[in-house]
Amino acid sequence: MEVKDKTGPFTHDYFNFLDNDSVVSQELITYYINDGYFVKRTAVRRNLSDGDYHDSIHVEPLYRIKED
Repeated sequence: MEVKDKTGPFTHDYFNFLDNDSVVSQELITYYINDGYFVKRTAVRRNLSDGDYHDSIHVEPLYRIKED
């Protein structure tokens, strides 16, 4: 499998703020099609004051795609 180079502002921000102590929260929203539905997936990381973190993922089917 060939991996494409996907460097740019998105990956720069992701890696630049990954272990930054000033970051309180991060969210990544992805839209995709799955089993005939247009879906929104939100991954959230909340950084806690003790250095730990809490991750959550919310998957929300937005609407069914009309089939012909």
